[in-house]
Amino acid sequence: MLLRALRFIGGALAGFLFWWYATPMYNGVMASGATQILQLDKRLCGPRAQSVDRNIFVSPRLCVAPTATIPADQLTYNIILLAALFAMRGRFLPFLASCIVVMLTHVLSLAVSIESTYARTMKIYSSVEQNLWVGTEFFWRLAGMFAIVFACWWLSEQPRAARKSR
Repeated sequence: MLLRALRFIGGALAGFLFWWYATPMYNGVMASGATQILQLDKRLCGPRAQSVDRNIFVSPRLCVAPTATIPADQLTYNIILLAALFAMRGRFLPFLASCIVVMLTHVLSLAVSIESTYARTMKIYSSVEQNLWVGTEFFWRLAGMFAIVFACWWLSEQPRAARKSR
């Protein structure tokens, strides 16, 4: 039990250090992916997302619309919990697979955060659309970003548990 707790703490520390130092570079990759997704919504006028430090600045290219600033590091800190949970069991390959899943959700969460920001500030969204985007972002930041980490961890433990029960 003590060994698992120490592994958890060590994994959390390693996850924190990785998150802290990799975030500025990672935000650029995330911004590029989210920009591709946001091209689907023509109301956003072909947004361009640029990473600067820990923030992503979004500006339209094709029309006059407000710019947005998204604190991207607030969308990615669940990687710390992911590293801590997987360090507790010492399983590397499932951790890498889970990292890919979580990184894909980071791109999607950035796209949702940008849509939500524009839904709150631009009058081109209906009230239903505003509530949908703002509610989706709220749910994701409150529960979803942690639920995906726990789901990845739990699913990676299932095959191992099934083998032990045989």
